[in-house]
Amino acid sequence: MNTMARWLIFSLLEDFLWGVWAIFFKLGARHMSSLGAKLWETVGFALVILPLFIYMEFSVVWSGLGFTYSILGGITGGLGNYFFFNAFSKGGKASVVTALIATSPVLTISCAYVLLHERISLLEATGCLCAIIAAVLITD
Repeated sequence: MNTMARWLIFSLLEDFLWGVWAIFFKLGARHMSSLGAKLWETVGFALVILPLFIYMEFSVVWSGLGFTYSILGGITGGLGNYFFFNAFSKGGKASVVTALIATSPVLTISCAYVLLHERISLLEATGCLCAIIAAVLITD
């Protein structure tokens, strides 16, 4: 199996799992506060990641910039999760909220172009435009 096929398989598995994850998020936020649901979601995350660390014989490699960017990623991801939960607990439909936040790659692609100097093809730019149009169309 070539490298591209592997990344595609992992991406599709992630898509499936995060799609199911959003439904569980919505169900959790229905039955408790968004912060409570986030706390228990974090416990579920730890139940998966800690055994994976052990299985993969993980060892920490220290890098000042890597540490800083990873902490900032954790902060922004954690806050994003908090707002995601709040959208559900404030009455947002799982189908709409999840589809709307799925447009976040448009920002990622734009930032990757500006900050990381990654090239964006016409097809990718067209996809971004379609994602923005779709987000407008699915919101009530």
